[in-house]
Parts: sequence; structure tokens; C-alpha cells
Amino acid sequence: VEESSSVVVEESSSVVVEESSSVVVEESSSVVVEESSSVVVEESSSVVVEESSSVVVEESSSVVVEESSSVVVEESSSVVVEESSSVVVEESSSAVV
Repeated sequence: VEESSSVVVEESSSVVVEESSSVVVEESSSVVVEESSSVVVEESSSVVVEESSSVVVEESSSVVVEESSSVVVEESSSVVVEESSSVVVEESSSAVV
């Protein structure tokens, strides 16, 4: 009882907060700004806003913080902006449930 109550609380309270507060802010402020200033102005204004307000919140509150912060950023920074908006939403809605 003691081990389970101590380990779970410490890891969940430390990992989720640090990664969600550091990775999301840094990557979103660097990648989104560069791409949006070049050509992804229209898509970034629609896709980025919807995904950031829906997917990031739901996944970050569960456990998919690491995968969402790595996969979404890499794919979105290349060219899979449209696909990421469809695939991520479907998968996130099923995984969370």
C-alpha cells in the first residue's frame, strides 16, 4: 500500500506537468511560428487551433502526453498537417475511451 501510493502520485504529478508544460510550449512556439510564417498560414489558423484545444487537452489529461508531443510535432512540421488532424483525433477519441 505504501509503495503504490507513493510511486504513482510522484510520477503522475511530476512527469505529466513537466512534459506538458515544457514540450508543448517550446515546440509549438518554434515549429508553428516558422511554418505559419512561410506557407501554412491558412491551415495553421484552422487545424492548429482545433487540435491544440481538443487533442492536447484530452491526451495530456490521460497519459498520451509523450506520444502526442513527439508524433504530432514531427508529422505536422513536415507536411502531414491534414492527415494529423484526422488520424490523431480518431485515435485519441478511441484510446481515451
